Amino acid sequence: MEKITWKIISIVFIILFTIETLFFMWGIKLVIEDDEKHNECLIDICGYSFAYEEFMGEYDSYNYDDSTSICYCWKDNKIAIEKYMR
Repeated sequence: MEKITWKIISIVFIILFTIETLFFMWGIKLVIEDDEKHNECLIDICGYSFAYEEFMGEYDSYNYDDSTSICYCWKDNKIAIEKYMR
């Protein structure tokens, strides 16, 4: 059995580090896309204003369902708007 040299070990670690970095970047991309969808639901559909820190429209709150990609705007504990987002 041949001895494993430090060059082979370093190549293996470089490959593993590259794969880990790609997975990490992919995970960050998923989080950013999800955050953009939440903001689109909150600001564009339900009318929230960060400047005044309140809903400027007629809705009390919102909910974005990640699994179905549906934005819900709530008024008086009832769903006022239910919109599918691509």
